[in-house]
Amino acid sequence: MTRHLISAGHRLHVGSRGRGPIDAALAAGAIDDGDPAFVAAHSEIVLLCVPFTPDVTRVLTDLAPGLRSGTVVVDHSTIDAAAEPGHRDLVVAAGGRYVEAPVSGGPAAARAGALAIYAGGEVADIEAVHEVLAAYSARVVHTGPTGSGQTMRLCNNLVHAAQNLAVAEAFGLAARAGLDPRALHEVVLGSTGDCTAVRQRVPVTGVVPDSPASNDWRGFPVEWMKEEMDMVLRLADSHDFPLVSTRVFRRLLDFAADAGYGDLDFSAIGRLYQESDRRTLRWCANTAATLESPAG
Repeated sequence: MTRHLISAGHRLHVGSRGRGPIDAALAAGAIDDGDPAFVAAHSEIVLLCVPFTPDVTRVLTDLAPGLRSGTVVVDHSTIDAAAEPGHRDLVVAAGGRYVEAPVSGGPAAARAGALAIYAGGEVADIEAVHEVLAAYSARVVHTGPTGSGQTMRLCNNLVHAAQNLAVAEAFGLAARAGLDPRALHEVVLGSTGDCTAVRQRVPVTGVVPDSPASNDWRGFPVEWMKEEMDMVLRLADSHDFPLVSTRVFRRLLDFAADAGYGDLDFSAIGRLYQESDRRTLRWCANTAATLESPAG
């Protein structure tokens, strides 16, 4: 994202808790301001992307004293939708404007400048930052008022979680049946089962060259995905809406963490099936046996 912004001709001031992201940004031509308040003081638009809700709250609190009147703060983090109105109020009280704009597409889309952005907030504020967002996105969708972007993102995450659960089971079953996973991948790619998880996260080493499984399981860690699924479940609970596959997926993430996969990409749930983890398979069998129909 940094490289795309600089390539588009934007002057970029940066700050981060860790030196890794800063050093990479400096190598691309960014300016290190260190403190969030200093970044805000030098910026017409502030872009924020951190892992969790408390991180966003802390960074916004730190940068608020440096905000100039009319500065637009754009939060690209994926966090609890219920927290966003409070974040907006914090920024507005400091004289700024706020757009919550979680992104989707992962590292590959970021490198290609093809992220999808779900923007919640005032239309005028989104239009004010559209040129900047276009530097690293292929699509910016105005989803509605503040909080709607996060809700849309979590619904998308729900779909992707279900995909990865199905892919883990399919390739686990295929392994048990003695099938070639590469052949299964070819079949599914050309069939109704084709989806992002099949193209990007088959949990078998060597099947998809760019997948986490083929690259030491580097990607979006299990522990981070646990938090994302917890946000989905909290959202569903707040609307008294039952989720079945998401709760199963969330439990499998616990099993993966317990098996030592917490720092690996979340597609490592597939290893539980591939390695015939007895606790996982027993739990899945018991869950399937106790599910009742709506009429029952």
